[in-house]
Amino acid sequence: MKRRVLSIGGKSLVEYTYIFLVGYYMFSNENVINEIEKWKWMFFCIGVTATIFNVYMSIWSDTQQPLLHTTANYVSEWFMISSLLGTGKGYLNFNGKIAKYMSKRSYTFYIFHFIWVVLFQDLLYNVCSGNIMLLYILPVLFAYGATLLCCEICNRVSFLSFLR
Repeated sequence: MKRRVLSIGGKSLVEYTYIFLVGYYMFSNENVINEIEKWKWMFFCIGVTATIFNVYMSIWSDTQQPLLHTTANYVSEWFMISSLLGTGKGYLNFNGKIAKYMSKRSYTFYIFHFIWVVLFQDLLYNVCSGNIMLLYILPVLFAYGATLLCCEICNRVSFLSFLR
């Protein structure tokens, strides 16, 4: 089995950094988010269709089509994330104490959260291997706690202020 360099929990850190930078560059523009909000249901339909095609190819297809499988996987990810962002913009755009607190830390939260989720899933895999629900819930809870702690550290340490 090929071991990836710069990986956390078997996931390539370089690949996810690239995806993060492309996503941040595109979605930092408010006009893009407004367009995504308008098209959220179309994106959802495309994402579900690509997901169904991807699952079909993974489970029931008799032939191996790695290019189609990879393409369906990325199309599914892209359109489902876009749909979630549009839905969040449309239905979860609140103003309140918690919303203001989280919006100030959203960039830092975005940077750190996935690294912690993957790390905690890797650490808890052997402990919770028989219980899928625990393997989902515990890493997410621990990761969000660790991410909020990182956000607060970055907010209070002066040389990390560029992450705010």
